[in-house]
Amino acid sequence: MAIIPENPKIPRITYSEEDNDRISNLPIPILHHILSSLDTLDVIRLSAVSRQWRYLWLSMPCLYFDIFHKVWSDKMKTLSLLAVNDQFKDFVNWVLMSQNRSVNIKKIWLNCLNSDDDYTIYRWINVMTRRNVEDLNLVIFLGTEIPIELPHCLITCESLISLKICFGRHTVVKLPPYGGFRRLKYLFLLNVELPNYISFRIFISSCPFLENLNLHAIKFRDFKTLEISSTSLKKLVIDNNGISGANGDGLKNCELRIACPSLSSFSFIGPLPRDFTLQDIKSLWNVFFGIECLAQHATVEECHPLICKIFKGLCNIKVLKLSVHNWECEISKWEAPDQAIPCLTYHVKVVELFEVNGRQNELELVRFLLKHGQVLQKMSINWAIDIKDAEEIIPEIMNFPKTSSEVALKFLVPKFQFEFSEL
Repeated sequence: MAIIPENPKIPRITYSEEDNDRISNLPIPILHHILSSLDTLDVIRLSAVSRQWRYLWLSMPCLYFDIFHKVWSDKMKTLSLLAVNDQFKDFVNWVLMSQNRSVNIKKIWLNCLNSDDDYTIYRWINVMTRRNVEDLNLVIFLGTEIPIELPHCLITCESLISLKICFGRHTVVKLPPYGGFRRLKYLFLLNVELPNYISFRIFISSCPFLENLNLHAIKFRDFKTLEISSTSLKKLVIDNNGISGANGDGLKNCELRIACPSLSSFSFIGPLPRDFTLQDIKSLWNVFFGIECLAQHATVEECHPLICKIFKGLCNIKVLKLSVHNWECEISKWEAPDQAIPCLTYHVKVVELFEVNGRQNELELVRFLLKHGQVLQKMSINWAIDIKDAEEIIPEIMNFPKTSSEVALKFLVPKFQFEFSEL
């Protein structure tokens, strides 16, 4: 168990205090807001600035603890990682126990290390939930491969609205077999391995106010079906780019089912699943597909009908973004659907294409979109980084038949980050 220092030394700062210190005279909530972006260690150091600031940190509703802060990183040059981690835990313990416990924690960001038999983080989470934490961000570098269980106090926390859990490497997380997170609106998971599709389905459907779900680099172990069903969900991101192999994301042999009537934005990045089912998504208007096409995941014959099925399942989208990574799987025989796609004909206003190399199949896709996009207003083509003959391709595209008289074509340099557009 970590030992809490009785008389922690606060580094002193020399300063020149003016007669009228306007910043110090600001209301406490505004001072809290100004300092909310600083590491808690730096906030405590600022207590030496003036008498008005001396005890300000004791009531800070936003806490930021980072073991990779410069102070701790400098210590790692002379001390062992274990010794520095012990000092870091002592500091976090001291802050949590010294603060005014009647002050609720609005937001806490914790970047830490944890070993096999160390339950310090669980104790910290218990303190946070008792202080009605609203926004909890956990970045944990584990020294163990033991599965992690979400603490009961966290699952049943009535104040929690936003939860981010990130691991330094893939870690099995056991989800509860019962409902929880009654007020949770935002959930972000990174490097998490989910062992059971039934518990995941129950977990998602048991969050009545969940609006934003982000799944990044998730391993769906032995999933036959990944089902996301929620009446409240508005934005969904599934980003498994680069997750592959025998024990990869599990989507190769998995059917992805999405049934979310309130869903407005959807982003899918990674290898295509075995099948794709979209149900009751009439509110969906903003879509991005970043397809990672790997030869070991799919053949041309498998990809083409699935992509066409996905397009036909989209009803009222207005913004469509497409990207295909790694054309080594030779999807060069893309064929336009034998009939128009309703969403493209009547609804799509913005189309963005990424990683375009100018291959014939890509040009046929552009031709198809321009031909059937009756209400299309903007098409952006982001060239691949190795594009060589863009200047020769542009005139060819400009001469493609266009159904919409308002469409504007833009040709852009390589773009590496994909974000949702907002109308």
